[in-house]
Amino acid sequence: MREEISKLLMSLDISDDMFRTAVERYTSIGNLLDEKLGGATVYPQGSFSIGTTTLPYKKGKDCSYDIDLIVEVYQKKEDINGEVLLQQVYDILNEDKNYKGKISKYEKSVTIEYAEKNGVGFNLDIVPAVEEEQEIKDELINLGGEKKYVDSAIAISSLDKEDKRGWYTAIPKGYKDWFEEINKPYKNSLFERLRNQNGKVIYCSIEDVPRYKIKTSVQKVIQILKRIRDIYFYKRDKESKKPISAIITTIVAEIAEEAKDYNITTVDLLMKVLSSLKVYSEYETKSLFDFQQSYPDYKKIRKENGEWKMINPVNPKDNLVDAWNDKEDKNETSKLFFEWVRFLEKQFAELIKEPNECNYENLFGTKIVDKTFGISEKENIVEGPKPYGESR
Repeated sequence: MREEISKLLMSLDISDDMFRTAVERYTSIGNLLDEKLGGATVYPQGSFSIGTTTLPYKKGKDCSYDIDLIVEVYQKKEDINGEVLLQQVYDILNEDKNYKGKISKYEKSVTIEYAEKNGVGFNLDIVPAVEEEQEIKDELINLGGEKKYVDSAIAISSLDKEDKRGWYTAIPKGYKDWFEEINKPYKNSLFERLRNQNGKVIYCSIEDVPRYKIKTSVQKVIQILKRIRDIYFYKRDKESKKPISAIITTIVAEIAEEAKDYNITTVDLLMKVLSSLKVYSEYETKSLFDFQQSYPDYKKIRKENGEWKMINPVNPKDNLVDAWNDKEDKNETSKLFFEWVRFLEKQFAELIKEPNECNYENLFGTKIVDKTFGISEKENIVEGPKPYGESR
């Protein structure tokens, strides 16, 4: 079973060729914007920057990889409007022969779509930004943010967020640093195992190891959860309610940091994460006081006065589960999240007990299973509110 999941993850991960192509292309974009905007740098954020990129599944099919980028422009926030900067980036790229016709503008980003190769393509989602004002950085530190993360805060362009000038505070570099601090001992432990395969020294330094071979249990669990999330919520006809990747990444990293079991297997870490998340589901029936009395060490997610909270570890003003508090939602999003957790725990417990009985198609999708193993079974899709896999 563990071997099958490892193979599936390799199929879901971005290929080394596509990784190199993406880096080459966003580097070229960075050079163009640097020249046209009088100074700018482009760098990745999100899953691409921390090694958890996973083949997306939307509307019932595998989709192009989304690679999120920041273009940080060397201008003061007070001198430019976020909406104006977004338009400037769009105009520069749209006027260039290399990007014209491939580009679209959205609420926060400019997206360039690249043609598929072997059935899979990728999109570059470019988010314009400037350095955040010191006043706002100081406010974040006063609220409990760590200076080493907050110092890299930026203001990203947004057409509907936070202030009248079209800006929204984000700390992508700080988040990457936070994640890598947690993942580093897991990576070092993995390196030592790779280094001495079969009693021979294969690699002299961690830099010598190909990127795809340094994928820790922390990163793999995030990839598993992201993929199964996409399949599950599609089959529930609730794609708009699925948990954002930042929730999954943060909770996995925090549990891994707490565990400090650097040799833990991917499946064991996954079960530890699911077990912890299942405990938090008791907030659905317990008050904050009762929950804390029962589980004093469980503080990553809270429900206080009817409001769910899971604070971004580098940005104290960013509640990652804020969407769970939408009054019109009537707790549906949080309810679906914990139903998904319970489903996963049951599925993987059964998989561990009877590995040969697992229907990987229902978890990871038929196409990717067929690609990985050369065999597949028809996915059991159930429409409507029932969890997929149930009989009608």
